[in-house]
Amino acid sequence: MNLKKLILSTPDIEKTTEEIERIVESAKIKYNVFDISVIHHVGEFYTGDSLFLVAVLGNHRGETLDALKEVIERVKFDVDFMKEEISDNGTKTIMAGG
Repeated sequence: MNLKKLILSTPDIEKTTEEIERIVESAKIKYNVFDISVIHHVGEFYTGDSLFLVAVLGNHRGETLDALKEVIERVKFDVDFMKEEISDNGTKTIMAGG
C-alpha cells in the first residue's frame, strides 16, 4: 500500500481534550509521576509527519515507562478518533476509542 495521506479527526475536540486530561491525571496518580504532557494533532498528515507525543517526568525509569505505555494505549483505544488512510488502493476508515 502506498499511503498518500492520513486524515485524523474527532467529533468533539473539547470532549477529546477532556478525555486525554482524565487519562493523564489517572496515570500520574497510578504511577506516582510528577507530570505527563500529551500533544495530539488532528488534521491532514503525510508520511513522516509527527502527530502524537507523550512525555513523562518521574523519579524512576520503570514507573515513567509504565505511565508512558498506559497513556499511549488508552489514548489509542479510549479516545474517539476517526482515521482515514488515503492510498493508491482507495480510502480506508478506521474508528477508534470512544
